[in-house]
Amino acid sequence: MKVYEYARIRGVKSRDVVRKLKELGYKHVKNHLSLVPEKIIPDLDLMEIASIKKKEKPKPKLSVIVSLECAPFKKEGIGDLVYQKLRYCSLDENQAIVIMPRYHLDSQILERAYDLVIEVNHNEYPVSIYQTTYKGNLFFFIANPLFERDLIYGYVDDPIRFAIFTKASVEVIKRMTTPIDIINIHDWPLGFFPLLFEEEYNNANKPLIEFSVYGPTYQGIYGVEVLIDVFGLDKKYFYDNHLAEYAHSVNFLKTGLVTCDMLDVDTPVLELLRSSYLREFIYDNKLKH
Repeated sequence: MKVYEYARIRGVKSRDVVRKLKELGYKHVKNHLSLVPEKIIPDLDLMEIASIKKKEKPKPKLSVIVSLECAPFKKEGIGDLVYQKLRYCSLDENQAIVIMPRYHLDSQILERAYDLVIEVNHNEYPVSIYQTTYKGNLFFFIANPLFERDLIYGYVDDPIRFAIFTKASVEVIKRMTTPIDIINIHDWPLGFFPLLFEEEYNNANKPLIEFSVYGPTYQGIYGVEVLIDVFGLDKKYFYDNHLAEYAHSVNFLKTGLVTCDMLDVDTPVLELLRSSYLREFIYDNKLKH
């Protein structure tokens, strides 16, 4: 009797009969066309032949990447690295969406999605959200005149610019209807994102926030007014739990390090961080390589 014939009688799968016979030592049984040894049939009839479920394919994940730059639209510093992250997050049927400033990108080649008004430093800033698809990935572009400059950062009003971008990014994410698994933010200018997101995002299933860091820096150090007035966040983050405070100043990088859910850093950068002035805020249980 062939395996498939015996399986039909027993009402089981041929592959499960083959597996059972191999467990019993009959290694010559290869597939459904192999013969079931006659001498084993009486004993086999009394045995349970359980079916092993196939491993379910992992559910595709959705990542949202928030960065001041991403190739090919902007790549002055980390743009190429951000694009590599985008490609990684898009592997194996996973999806990734990018949020970044529009800069000088021609609005005629983009689709205008909607407009926002973002309150920063007790002022209202109009923001337009554009979108396009590039190589299968959706890009959202945040447009405001403060991002239409030659450099990504290095200006006196950088805290205001970063606050507008951070707040607008949170608003874009709040309007997404597909559940998000991970929000990946890039470098110190986005250090306040986790704090702001915690206060603004009311969905019960909050995505994890991953902080991609490219090295220790003394940039992003300001007075407490940046926290309270510019970002409109509670002073407790400075005076009480000190999440946004380091050495009596607001520190973007330190804030991101202690408020993100996990870090994304390569080994050389990790060593630099561990030997930097922020070394006490690099936690092993937050590392993801």
